[in-house]
Amino acid sequence: LDGTLELKGKYPGLMPFLKEADGEASVQLAKGEIRNFDRAAFVQRLDAGEIFNLPEVYQGLSGLTGASAAAATEDGVAILSSATFDLSEGKLTLSGALPLFTRGIALGGELTDAGNGDALAQPRRFFVGGSWEQPFVTPIK
Repeated sequence: LDGTLELKGKYPGLMPFLKEADGEASVQLAKGEIRNFDRAAFVQRLDAGEIFNLPEVYQGLSGLTGASAAAATEDGVAILSSATFDLSEGKLTLSGALPLFTRGIALGGELTDAGNGDALAQPRRFFVGGSWEQPFVTPIK
């Protein structure tokens, strides 16, 4: 794990800090695995075109060849400018907002297939919303 993290807040304690957090964070990850992400099940649910709970695809492993992310936090809301996960089967990208205090999620995402010499399949686009405890995914057609 290689990255930087700088956050500052006006008040002592975690909860006031999360409401007022300001700063920037970035991270670079090397080869590994993403546990509890079943890419095949995720693709199947996206292709079905229905809203689903993200925990429904929490089984399995996906091979990770690298990842990077960058976010800026202002007034307790982390704005994820980009998060890219290079998977053995393709690429997953995310961007959006993560309100820290309310533990909300508002992310747009795209999943692409790895090239194998053939034309790439259409990227699958989606929205992740809800909360950290109960995220849901909405396919975008």
